[in-house]
Amino acid sequence: AGQPISKRLEFPDQRIAIYGDQLVAVAPLPSGNPIVFDFSPMVARASPAAPTMRYGVQYARVVGKALVAELCQMGIESAPETPNAFLVAIDLESGKTLWTTGIHTAGAQRCVVSGRSIIAAAGLSAPGVVTVTNLEIGKLESSIEIPFPPVYVVQREREILVQGGDHGEA
Repeated sequence: AGQPISKRLEFPDQRIAIYGDQLVAVAPLPSGNPIVFDFSPMVARASPAAPTMRYGVQYARVVGKALVAELCQMGIESAPETPNAFLVAIDLESGKTLWTTGIHTAGAQRCVVSGRSIIAAAGLSAPGVVTVTNLEIGKLESSIEIPFPPVYVVQREREILVQGGDHGEA
């Protein structure tokens, strides 16, 4: 891709590599033939009112026939808890945008895909929030306040666990 890998994400059925925060290579297993998506045009449009803000891909995963990604403001330009990210779904075959969510507080690396939803947790201080977004249309279905800042979201069988630093889990 010509740029160094800034992040790798491994899932049982796919490998994701993010290059320079804007190129995403998806290698579905077992074939391993990567598909590359360039998010730079979308990143350029993310904040036309504030062109100095830079967005980058923080999370990506293929779900069905779409690549779902979280684009987050990079650097320290925004204060903690300021909405600074959004989710987007891209059609794997055409490369067209299927949907984007409204702006929210980043939940990077705190996402779980479960059934028809993506569950994300966000917040750098208490209280945090857990959101459930419909993967088919990108609509926020639920938002739940939690009493601590989330660190990880994991799925264990039919349960979603949110772990928060020294504060425990919900």
